[in-house]
Amino acid sequence: MDNQGPPIRGLAGITGEPDTGKTTFALTTGVPSQRIAFIDDDLKTQSVADSLEAQGKPFGSYFNLTREFAQSGNTKPADLHDMVMDHLRKLKSDVNEYDVLVFDNWSRMEGGIRDHSLKNMTKLSSMTPGQIAKMTQFTWPFTYNYYQEILDFMLSIAPLVFIITHVKKRYKTDILEARGQRPLVEKSSFRIWLRHNPDSPAPIGLVLKRIMKLDAETMKPVSILPRRIKPCTWATIKNYIANPIGDRQPNQEEMPNAFELSILDGTLTDDQKNSIAIAKMEMEKEAREDEDLARQFSGNDDADSDEVRLRAIELYSEDPDLKPVQVMKMLKNEGFSVKVPTIVQWIKEL
Repeated sequence: MDNQGPPIRGLAGITGEPDTGKTTFALTTGVPSQRIAFIDDDLKTQSVADSLEAQGKPFGSYFNLTREFAQSGNTKPADLHDMVMDHLRKLKSDVNEYDVLVFDNWSRMEGGIRDHSLKNMTKLSSMTPGQIAKMTQFTWPFTYNYYQEILDFMLSIAPLVFIITHVKKRYKTDILEARGQRPLVEKSSFRIWLRHNPDSPAPIGLVLKRIMKLDAETMKPVSILPRRIKPCTWATIKNYIANPIGDRQPNQEEMPNAFELSILDGTLTDDQKNSIAIAKMEMEKEAREDEDLARQFSGNDDADSDEVRLRAIELYSEDPDLKPVQVMKMLKNEGFSVKVPTIVQWIKEL
């Protein structure tokens, strides 16, 4: 059968807990393996690549980033970024055409983008080297601009690009959230969170960002997918593409439960609210303890100095696990004196 191309186009983000079939989901759109380019930074797909090779149907391009980067002897995130960009440029100039590009997983590349952008910030922005060193926090918008350029370049290689990420626990809670920085979230045309399905090997899909189409007659957007897909397979998604959910009432299988709604909408179940309340009490307790410790330090209060505030924010951004009292001590070592409650307030404003 002739290749019909990918069922959707654009940037697609896939996330979810371990072993929920994220890689399988990216590989089973119906596109032949020969028209898939795969960048593997998660180790698991080498065996898949070897199996396809043995069957005479290899990936159009396969790049074991973990192995190649280790063998290169390089260690810096910017080096990893450069290696990936070299391969992306090769894919762009390749005589082979690709329908799907998969990057699994994306976490280390985000670090590489940040490291590369900082090393080249004078080219990416109008900031001087001194400003960059003193106000690192204000360089993020320029990093994000460069990040978007990379995503756009990947979309010039294949009409459908999958970025696979893992999940993490939100700071000091048991709440799970998808990894991935703002450009990935904002520029994706489709994002899905895969969960284990007790009734099938195929996962449940929670649609974080829905696929929309424009009605040519009314020029109104039409929602293709429900918030919950069970089972989450491309056969099911293609059925929705042919028969969009639109404005109809979702059935029972298409309705997320309370926990799944907390993932989709940022709302919290009762248990999660209790978890956050406990975490908040712990943080308040730590703040009181930190303030008690801070009283032993004397000196002028530099809280009104923009330089000190920016330095405090920079220290916390480099290591979010720092306690306010630790930031205070680090500032004191640099010749500044700021009270812990002031630092707590600065951190809350981030």
